Amino acid sequence: FVSAVRHSYHDNPFHNFYHAFSVFQVAYMLVMATKAKELLRDTDLLAVLTAALCHDADHPGVSNDFLIHAESPLSLLYNDVSVLENHHCRTAFEILLMDDQGIFKGLTHDERTEVRRAIVSSILATDMRYHASYVSRMRVVAEAHQQDPESEVPLDIDKEQDRQLLMDMLVHCADLSGQTMKHSLARQWGQRVLEEFRQQTVLEKKRGLPTLPFMMDLHDPLKQATTQKNFISFVVEPLWKVFCSV
Repeated sequence: FVSAVRHSYHDNPFHNFYHAFSVFQVAYMLVMATKAKELLRDTDLLAVLTAALCHDADHPGVSNDFLIHAESPLSLLYNDVSVLENHHCRTAFEILLMDDQGIFKGLTHDERTEVRRAIVSSILATDMRYHASYVSRMRVVAEAHQQDPESEVPLDIDKEQDRQLLMDMLVHCADLSGQTMKHSLARQWGQRVLEEFRQQTVLEKKRGLPTLPFMMDLHDPLKQATTQKNFISFVVEPLWKVFCSV
């Protein structure tokens, strides 16, 4: 199964199998280093790790905005809604449904249904369009606990939606973990994602498509540093702070 997933990834500067496996490993680390392993069931953990490994399967190396502006077949298929994330889900389950990759064969029908639902939600949660919403939802959980420190963390493990929120955040945090690593690794991941952005702007220019401001002029070292600093300050740090608090 892992080999088949690996072959679904392309040789992109950033969205490649090395990124996928890094996210998988960080998700495992987060589960083992926190109370998540006590709050989630075995089937939930299976869903988290599978989603982490498959979350960028068959990534074309361009963004949702590019696909939508280019009126690509994928954007038409998914009606411009979480285009890549929906495609990653579909790719993952095409592999999972192959007879010789049947890692879920030991599950009951109900368990397979639950695991599929959890995987789909966790992969869709990696769409940056929903980032602020997930941070806000986790902040509500954290603040509720701060107001009553004697209470348990207000996540009801008997409620599917509460477990799913935790699963979504585990995968989302793991996906945005490159800049939490030691500097030598963080810099490499940063350079790789910026190179992928730069390559996209070349395609956009050729096709006459709009380019987002933060992707412009990435040949400039100062612009590269500013882009990464803003990403850390306004995206990565708020996410990880609220997750660690919970």
